[in-house]
Amino acid sequence: MYIYGGFSQRCSDFCDDLWMFDIAMKAWRQVYSEGELSHLDGFLDNYGWGGPGKRWKFSMTNDDEIVAIFGGFRLWHGYAQENSEANDWSNYKTLPPGGYLDDLWFYTKTLDFTTKPGSTFKSATGVWQKVIPREICRANPGISWASRFDTICSYTWPPERAGHGSALDLKRGRFWIFGGYRTYYPYLSTDSYGASNGSDVGSGGFVPYPQYLYFLNDLWYYSLITGEWTEVVQADGDPNPDARMDMVFLLTEDVIFMHGGYADNYLYDDVW
Repeated sequence: MYIYGGFSQRCSDFCDDLWMFDIAMKAWRQVYSEGELSHLDGFLDNYGWGGPGKRWKFSMTNDDEIVAIFGGFRLWHGYAQENSEANDWSNYKTLPPGGYLDDLWFYTKTLDFTTKPGSTFKSATGVWQKVIPREICRANPGISWASRFDTICSYTWPPERAGHGSALDLKRGRFWIFGGYRTYYPYLSTDSYGASNGSDVGSGGFVPYPQYLYFLNDLWYYSLITGEWTEVVQADGDPNPDARMDMVFLLTEDVIFMHGGYADNYLYDDVW
């Protein structure tokens, strides 16, 4: 059993450590300590940050030796003092890209067939992979001769979220997510924290996006075969769960079960 990240005082705020519980040994083993994974070679992005990074309220599920992590939340980078509306909150030197997240990671554990269960800890090594969006390109010729072979490329990807449900189904080569919660940045209203420099309060007192959907009830799957996301849209009139977060979302054989959740000051107790 593996656990990753979360929120804890031992991490100052959000965590990025990975732990393994060896059932035969009945004991925990730390695979990556706090901050270690973020500095491994091959993980660094254009801003110098690497690995899944600090986060909580993400989904983490597994099937056999593969663990999948999607989304979650961490401190928004706009709260760094060097960020403000003037630079469009685009400096990532102090804090990595944050707020609500939409990235997908896979951790594939190296199976240990040599260690006798219970004699000592089994190997905890594995390989991390960040999923890069796969673009689909199509012809988009212009009216001029020079642009006759122009193409346009795009990709489909679910929006950022936290508190959602997920399930990994290697039998069908799919990773599922449902629902969750999100909000937009840099601010909920123009006089809230973060609307000015760093975490400073702004001015104005209006809500930029009053119709924004905070709680979600969309269902997506990522194909491990094609590398593409697909949203499953119910036909008009078909039953569909209400938007929610923090639900139980469990794949068993050929069926995904969902129970409970929370949204808009209401605790659900339904089963789907």
